[in-house]
Amino acid sequence: MLNAFLIDFADGKSQFVTKLIESFVDGLKKGGANVEILKVGKVQISKCRSCTEDLFFVSNGDCKCLDEFSSFYGEFKKSNLWVFALDITNKLFLEDFNNVLNRMEPLFRLKSNPKKKKLLASLIFSKGRASIANNISKLIEDFAILYDYQYLGSVVRNDYGVIELLPQKTLNEFAFETDFLNLGYDLTRLNALSPTITERVARNIRPENSFINEISKLLGEI
Repeated sequence: MLNAFLIDFADGKSQFVTKLIESFVDGLKKGGANVEILKVGKVQISKCRSCTEDLFFVSNGDCKCLDEFSSFYGEFKKSNLWVFALDITNKLFLEDFNNVLNRMEPLFRLKSNPKKKKLLASLIFSKGRASIANNISKLIEDFAILYDYQYLGSVVRNDYGVIELLPQKTLNEFAFETDFLNLGYDLTRLNALSPTITERVARNIRPENSFINEISKLLGEI
């Protein structure tokens, strides 16, 4: 059985993104997974003290930062699937994300059981066409390699700023919520992200020569 831990950096800033994350979680639960959620913006997270730079550092799963985040280490340890939900539109996102990754240092082990590797995946959202999404995915992949986790890849949905402008009827026709529901459900059965759904979620929904593109350029979203 999957014990999933979703680390939510989106924090409800976009209703559209929130609905997709909730649909994904519903899919995990539908598939029988136990799901816990950490909303990063609502938890006190101190700056990392770089314990591993200490010559005599020994990883025992404890952290020197006695804050709210430290209380979640038990959840990180017992879960066999981590999912990062990231809204990279927020300018402070990268600083927060980097700090959370650094705070994972107490969980570091040289090698894990190859038959019981922890799974790691990410849901990446951007209000515009942020090319940074690929870089963030590569950063998470490097983190997974370092910690000897199995990285399942990223699901990327750019342009959600445009999608939020669509009438509800049109939005329903794209069936994004259904796709994210099925994405979570398939993950529980296959221990993988469905390539078909991942590709459909990421598809371009606007023509290159559209008036919306010109507006987005003025808003700095492209």
